[in-house]
Amino acid sequence: MVDYANAVSGVAALALINTNVAAASALVTWVAIDAVRGHIAISGACTGSIVGFVVITPACGFVQLGWGLLI
Repeated sequence: MVDYANAVSGVAALALINTNVAAASALVTWVAIDAVRGHIAISGACTGSIVGFVVITPACGFVQLGWGLLI
């Protein structure tokens, strides 16, 4: 019997990459919006990365990298 829960697969790698890319792009987007408004805060940057994690989590293993960046 094979234990697939702990297996390394393409889906696991895609989920890892999408999670990191979505969080990073959300952080950059949030900081850019704050810069346009005239004030950049570390709390805004942290909020942006958390929002990226929340948004991509349901779809991280099922979307391609470009869509993970866009989401």
